[in-house]
Amino acid sequence: MVHFLDSAIGNVTDAVKARGMWDNTLIVFSADNGGPVYRNGTPGANNWPLKGGKAANWEGGIRVNAWAAGGFIPPAMNGKKLNGLVTLWDWYATFARLAGEDPTDLVAEEAGLPAIDSVDVWDYLSGAVDYSPRREMPVGAPSGWHDVWGGVKLNTSVVGIIYDDRNHTTGTGGLWKLLVNGESMAIWQGPKYPNATSAAGFGELGLSPEAIFEDCNEGCLYKLDEDPHEISDIADQYPDLLAELQAKSQAYNETVFSPDRGTAQTIACDAAQGPWANFWGPFLNSDGSIMFETTSEGHEVLHLPPVV
Repeated sequence: MVHFLDSAIGNVTDAVKARGMWDNTLIVFSADNGGPVYRNGTPGANNWPLKGGKAANWEGGIRVNAWAAGGFIPPAMNGKKLNGLVTLWDWYATFARLAGEDPTDLVAEEAGLPAIDSVDVWDYLSGAVDYSPRREMPVGAPSGWHDVWGGVKLNTSVVGIIYDDRNHTTGTGGLWKLLVNGESMAIWQGPKYPNATSAAGFGELGLSPEAIFEDCNEGCLYKLDEDPHEISDIADQYPDLLAELQAKSQAYNETVFSPDRGTAQTIACDAAQGPWANFWGPFLNSDGSIMFETTSEGHEVLHLPPVV
């Protein structure tokens, strides 16, 4: 997959340069989550040496690689590695700024919805400032103590925060991470994963990673700039900081956007595994009716809305 993406981006880059557009081009590439390590590693990903994976809030699930390139990037920034806090959703405010637009969602604001959580990071990426303007990142998850895939209610809640109070002049502070409740996939994969051992599961019970939880209760605290692998919970060493981050996390919960999404449905998966032969495809008609139905004899029946 990575080889294919590399070739595809190369093709786009060559086309942009051939048209004389490179100097005004900004290319951003980012993963959306860590690799999936659940189901005994059958998806094939490996986030070693980070802990956990996709659908979990350990660094293996939410810390991803990203890069920006293009002639629009100041030459002095080419090849530089930045370790400040930047989120995937910060691209929204950043792109809006570059396009000369205000990222504020005025319609949502009039409806009383929470403000967007997107920070313009262009000055940081372009080298105009040395440090990222983002200092906090709420960590979201479905509600539930031992919840992996979203549960029945599909509610959204904030279950932690990453907080950057590093003072690069004095060398004090740190990149802190708070997690609360039960966190799934509390495992480290190893340099070669999946393998014959992982296929048999972890521990005496042979559990798959998504069934292995670490109960953080009121809070597990990690110092990511010194412990990016989340090995040492140091909550008991910093009780004041723990309380401060708990308060910050709860404050985010007060304005979290969590509408009623109904109950979990399988119709999209049913359509993918049935008529679409393991490919994603349409599963609802424009009027909201179900496009496919499986009869008691196992036949797939296509339902289309009447032509108006």
